[in-house]
Amino acid sequence: MDQQDISPTADAFAGEKRRAVSFAVIFAVAAFIAYSIWAVREADHYYFLGGGANYLSPLFSPELFGDSPQGLFGARPAWMPAWLPASPALLFLWLIGLAAVRRAVKECDCFILLIVERLLAFVGVAYLAALFYDAFCSVWFLSNMGRDVFGIRGGTVIIFASCLSVLVCLTALFSAPTGRFGRLARNRSRITAITLLILAAADLYIRLCSMGKMLDVSIF
Repeated sequence: MDQQDISPTADAFAGEKRRAVSFAVIFAVAAFIAYSIWAVREADHYYFLGGGANYLSPLFSPELFGDSPQGLFGARPAWMPAWLPASPALLFLWLIGLAAVRRAVKECDCFILLIVERLLAFVGVAYLAALFYDAFCSVWFLSNMGRDVFGIRGGTVIIFASCLSVLVCLTALFSAPTGRFGRLARNRSRITAITLLILAAADLYIRLCSMGKMLDVSIF
């Protein structure tokens, strides 16, 4: 009798929890997309060189065309529209965010969604490699003597946090629900949403430093 009385309540609570998580994922992804669109329009501050630093926003890495030292093919060409991001990273992040929303709206392991997530995960490996390179650049600061000096600042920490969050997200996408990292796989939508917010926070930190509205704190 007691079990019959408790079970419906537990099911109702679990249903409310799933709906709350789904709403949080949708809100986080929507907030990220809105912020990233604004960041594209304000793209002049996507990197920071103050105090000898070499930070590149994770939303614009790898940078194909641009003015930062990490631009692969030099300055932005005249034929390239101003609204077009100079990096494919944002397209990848938007797609992975939409996949997370699809899973959050209706939890399922349909074949097409699994294939899409797996393909995005393979693309994410290249994205993660670019972030690790950015993290390596973030620990070297150009001194007044013209030499690179090892150091750790606020930007270094948040760029490494971006790398770690993307690594966890990719692990969730590659893992099976019953595998070694099954818990990550079962929560991949919320992990993706958290990852996107961390990447947006990293971009905002670099952007505020570039605009002179925040001091890049020296740690080591």
